[in-house]
Amino acid sequence: REGPIRAQSWVVLDRIRDTLEAAGGGMEDVVRLVQYFRNLDDYPQYTRIRNLFFPQTPPTSTVVEVSGMLPNEHILVEVEATAHVPLT
Repeated sequence: REGPIRAQSWVVLDRIRDTLEAAGGGMEDVVRLVQYFRNLDDYPQYTRIRNLFFPQTPPTSTVVEVSGMLPNEHILVEVEATAHVPLT
């Protein structure tokens, strides 16, 4: 049961990291997360993965349970990140 949420958590946070790095920033630039779950029982597993990406204090966050996500019923988590990447 824990495998899919852990894998999806890793993928979504890794994509956020890749996007930030492409823009010249990093995970330390994230100031807010909005995390959407199909089942809030998955939150503790997600948190374990999130803590690997934010080893210090994680950014301010909101957690929302939703009835479904696109593109299909296999999506368990979606994360919206707001970051402030300074211009260089």
